[in-house]
Amino acid sequence: MRRLFITSFVVLATAALFVIFGVPIVVKTVLQKPLVNLSSSFAEAPQRLFEGELQRIPEQQWGQYIESLRDKFGYDLDMLELADLDVSAYTMERLVRGEASIDPEIDDVMFLPITNTTAVLRVAIGASAEERGIRSMKGFFYLIERQLSVRPPGERNSYLQTMVGDSEIPVYETPLEKLEPTALERDRLLRGQIVVRDYDSDDETYLKLNPGSGTVLVIGPIRDPAFRRFGIWIALGITALVLAFAILLWLRPLGRDMRSLTAGAMAFGIGHFEQRVAVSQTSPILDVAKTFNAMADRIGDLISAQKELTDAVSHELRTPIARLQFGLTRIEESVGDTDRASAVAAMRVDVAELDQLVDELLTYSRLKDSQPVLRVETVDVDVWFACLLSEHEENQVSIEVEHVTSGLLATLDARLVGRAINNLCRNALRFAQQRVVVSAHASNDGFFIAVDDDGDGVDEEDVQRVFEPFFQSTRQPCEGSSGYGLGLAIVQRICEWHGADIKVVNSSLGGARFLMRFPKVAVTHRNIP
Repeated sequence: MRRLFITSFVVLATAALFVIFGVPIVVKTVLQKPLVNLSSSFAEAPQRLFEGELQRIPEQQWGQYIESLRDKFGYDLDMLELADLDVSAYTMERLVRGEASIDPEIDDVMFLPITNTTAVLRVAIGASAEERGIRSMKGFFYLIERQLSVRPPGERNSYLQTMVGDSEIPVYETPLEKLEPTALERDRLLRGQIVVRDYDSDDETYLKLNPGSGTVLVIGPIRDPAFRRFGIWIALGITALVLAFAILLWLRPLGRDMRSLTAGAMAFGIGHFEQRVAVSQTSPILDVAKTFNAMADRIGDLISAQKELTDAVSHELRTPIARLQFGLTRIEESVGDTDRASAVAAMRVDVAELDQLVDELLTYSRLKDSQPVLRVETVDVDVWFACLLSEHEENQVSIEVEHVTSGLLATLDARLVGRAINNLCRNALRFAQQRVVVSAHASNDGFFIAVDDDGDGVDEEDVQRVFEPFFQSTRQPCEGSSGYGLGLAIVQRICEWHGADIKVVNSSLGGARFLMRFPKVAVTHRNIP
């Protein structure tokens, strides 16, 4: 169970971490290239447009011409050499093939190669984050230059140190060549523009050439506070911890319920059949626990019924077997043919009783355990009743048929329902004084069959138990009658197979009335000539 809990937690936590960290990586590695290819394809038209313009003038004048266009376009245009570009491998591959590119690692910058040359036109199509940073520094450079303009050259750096004071941002002057500028940086510095190096990093530095000198005013490196530098990772870490805590809160009750289920199953497996599983009503495994408890109830009932059946069979078999043993003793000790014949006759009765008991047991077991296979047929009820009741003609108590509508036809399993009627009649004959009445009628509620007797009835406390296997009423049956307590259990099982119900109530004859109701049996009437 602990393994399941840990595995679930690890899987969910891994999924959460993948969403936080993995999805951006997947998007960048899988989707970014197709998107960049699509964006770069939009740069082909400007590439052809600029090539058309440059073909009209000598190559030596291209730089001057591009400079003149800068004010017309409202954003930076630079003419650079391919070898001087610091771009991604993807962009370099496209430029070498003569294809325009929008670099995925440089915001809002378009590179347009000029066909059959090594010249590349760099077009800043929007204000990138770097450019916004440069604009934010223009005012500071302006103020520093104003204050330095009135200082002698030898005092400028010392003044800058005094001006900075305790600030963590260095400000100083240095020769241009000492900075080892790239061609693009040199070009921009010579044009009086501000250049930024290592933007948005711990080495972010701004450069501007001092007017009329070969020195460069340097501001930086500008390091972000530690919290800002690691803020995103701290935020992601906190998000992951909160998510992990939420997962833990969800899994903890699940783990507790799973341990309860495991303990219940183990206890049930070693014979504690009273064991049940208790979980919260909001538990994700509530249905599993209910299913387990229902299974446990069913198995407990089956084991209990099996024990009762075994005890009852042992009890019922003990009497005829004892009589058989007594009969064998009589035969062994008999001195005449008359005594021997009497003993054999008694033993035959006992064997017949055993045979009847075994037949009842087999019938009940077959009906209890197997699936219903009904052999449905349509029978004439009055003819059917006459055939069934003919088996009981030799009994001293008469069986009468009443309230059977002439021409009534019922569609059912005549063999099984007939067995149920015979069992009810035998039970009634055991307790009846003079009369047993069988009746049948149909209504909107179904097809009804009733068996009444004029005996002593059923005690109120026995009404719910008379259909249990091997149940014996405290009421004494008529002399010479016997039973095993399986007949009514078989009747109830037959009714269940037919989707019917059976109940016992007081009869108008003074005894018991067993009433079977078949709501699914089709009933019609035969035309009587």
